[in-house]
Formats: sequence, C-alpha cells, structure tokens
Amino acid sequence: MSYSADTISKVLKDIQSKIPKSLLKQAVYEEPLTPTVKKVMLEFLRTTKDEVRKKKVQELMDSGEFDKKHVVDNPKIQKLINNFVSREINKAIKQGRLPPRSKIQDVDFIREMYKKVQEK
Repeated sequence: MSYSADTISKVLKDIQSKIPKSLLKQAVYEEPLTPTVKKVMLEFLRTTKDEVRKKKVQELMDSGEFDKKHVVDNPKIQKLINNFVSREINKAIKQGRLPPRSKIQDVDFIREMYKKVQEK
C-alpha cells in the first residue's frame, strides 16, 4: 500500500485530537519561581522596624518580583499521554492507516515524504 504524506499527517492529527483533554490540562503546571524568597521577604516585612528597608522590600513585593512562575512538566501525565499515543499509532498500523514502523524508520521513505510536502 502507498502512503502519502497527507494521509500520514491526517492520521497523526486524528490520533493527537483523541488525547483526552483532562490529560492535556494536567501535562504541565505552573509553580512559583522563588517561593522561599517570597516567604523570607514577607517575614521581613512583618518583623522589621527599619522603615526605609521595609519600604524598598514592599515596593519589590508590589511590583510582583516574587510572584513570577515557571512551567513544569508533569512526568507521570506525560508518560500516560505517550503511552496513549503509542497505542493509537499501533492500532493505526494494524488497521493499515499508517505504514509499518520499519518503513517509517527508513531514511529513504522519510526523504520521499519530505520532498512531497515541500512540493506543495
């Protein structure tokens, strides 16, 4: 059977759209960048008598300097998503909607698909 880049792309997009939304929502989360520093600064504001330093620290707190967050991957959920996608790909291969893995790993096959995509 001949597989076009469009067909493969469509099947993979279909598989991607089947990933449960609840898992996608849990795949990453935000966490405070400097929670300890913020805690120390709040304690400083609570206990200090030095009004000049207190004012400077309060300005930093008000500016949101210690409220910054960064995105963290949830490895357990990411693994569940990867397993789900792998199972769906295997099903698509068995159903003949995707080429066998051995063919996908063939460099010539990949080059051929890449050229077809570039021609469009």
